[in-house]
Amino acid sequence: DAKNALDYVVARQAEEQARVSARIEMSSHRLNLLIAYFFPIATLSAIFGSNFQHGYEQYQTPWPFWIMVSMGLALGFVIHIFLKRGPR
Repeated sequence: DAKNALDYVVARQAEEQARVSARIEMSSHRLNLLIAYFFPIATLSAIFGSNFQHGYEQYQTPWPFWIMVSMGLALGFVIHIFLKRGPR
């Protein structure tokens, strides 16, 4: 009886560990998707936010800003689609 009880406890702990592992995997996947969206925007803002002379200082309209944001979002969407496909 003691061996069966021990096997039962070990099996229950293994099942609980598998459930926790699945939740952690889902959380990691969500975090990767968020990073896929915001990393390109952060990279573009870091590049164009530096104190280099790149020609965008002369514009008084917000168009360069919105162009950079849309490029970052588009790149994030492409990375998201690439990640969603998964391994082949």
